[in-house]
Amino acid sequence: MVLRTLTSPTAVKLALHECDRLGREQFLRTYGFRPAREYLLIWNETEYDSKAVAGVAYGYQFPQSGALRAEQFSGGIDSGNAAHILHKLGFDIRGMVRNPNDWTLTECEVTADAYFEGLERKLRREPYVRVAALRKLVEQTGRPRGAVDRTFQNIDAILHEAELPRLNDGISPDVQTLMRFVTLDPLARRMEWAAAVPIPPIPPSSRNVFVNPPNRQLNTDNSEVGTRAVKIDFSEREARNRNIGTTGEEFVLEVERDRLMQRGGRDLAEKAKWVSRELGDGLGYDIESVDEDGEPLLIEVKATLQGKGSLFFVTENELRVARREGKRYRLYRVFDLLRDPKIYVLEGPLEDKLSIQAQVYIASPLWTGELLTNCARAAVPDGTTTVCANATSKLTRARKARGRDTGLDSRKFENMFILKWYRRSD
Repeated sequence: MVLRTLTSPTAVKLALHECDRLGREQFLRTYGFRPAREYLLIWNETEYDSKAVAGVAYGYQFPQSGALRAEQFSGGIDSGNAAHILHKLGFDIRGMVRNPNDWTLTECEVTADAYFEGLERKLRREPYVRVAALRKLVEQTGRPRGAVDRTFQNIDAILHEAELPRLNDGISPDVQTLMRFVTLDPLARRMEWAAAVPIPPIPPSSRNVFVNPPNRQLNTDNSEVGTRAVKIDFSEREARNRNIGTTGEEFVLEVERDRLMQRGGRDLAEKAKWVSRELGDGLGYDIESVDEDGEPLLIEVKATLQGKGSLFFVTENELRVARREGKRYRLYRVFDLLRDPKIYVLEGPLEDKLSIQAQVYIASPLWTGELLTNCARAAVPDGTTTVCANATSKLTRARKARGRDTGLDSRKFENMFILKWYRRSD
């Protein structure tokens, strides 16, 4: 079922282009495929061998893995097979019928291009007229105005789910699968500017910025949520998140300075300092300020392009500092950063105000069983002593139980990971 991770219509087009360039026979010979007996792919009134195209397209989307070999997957129309995947990606397959109400690949791509052109304009603070864009799409696709508008809302929903900037709040979650593939196509370059375009400064004002926290518990239980394979450009995501975080911190700094200016003038306003920019991120907070009585405030900023109810990450260091500082510690959650930024505030300690669920674990290759107990007592390079033979014993028993449950040999299971226990240094 490896072919299920093929999600890029652009990758399929690149494979088709290579087939045109090499010729059908050379294309099949180069990649080791036989001619298709049925379920031919039809593109621009030309027939292509669907299995070969799918295997080569996979290599375009995942160049580190390369094109799939014929024996690695199956052709045909069964779920997960080549013809089925290509049909889901918007390509016509002889012998397969498409719902006449579904948007075609061309219609989806034209709409996505128009949407992202508008989104880029919005992020650059350039004029954008939604009505004109919709009118042009009606002419290009022949679809009713309402259908085009709903498709824009579909893209809003897709980007909201992917934690990406979007044009509007009015999302329509009933999304055609093909539109999801087109919107998030990793090779289409529709979103490559998202990390590079600086989010413009937002005119700060402390008036009407602060709102109450959400009055409902956020759902962090994802135990029943299905998974979907998506290729993520982590360098792009890191750059984008860093950009959002920096902009949020700058926004909070200006809001604090404006708040203090109103209460005590310029001298008081200068007490608000952006310490994470000057000293780094290890403090557990980003901004130093003062409250109405002149008492110190330590502010950790969590910024998002999404709405008030969106989740956020918090580190163990931030929780520890919030416990230590108590009411002097404030978490400022900045949301709707691009449209109408607002802030809700959580006062330390944070554990009783947040529903916290572990999402990331630290792991390293496990040493063999004979070294496990010694490892638990040995000194690590910085002199900190790993602790607790009791913890080692519990871990060993857990491994053995796991080995019995899964049919794995417990010795082999031990060679997978080791959980490191360190003495907490306060």
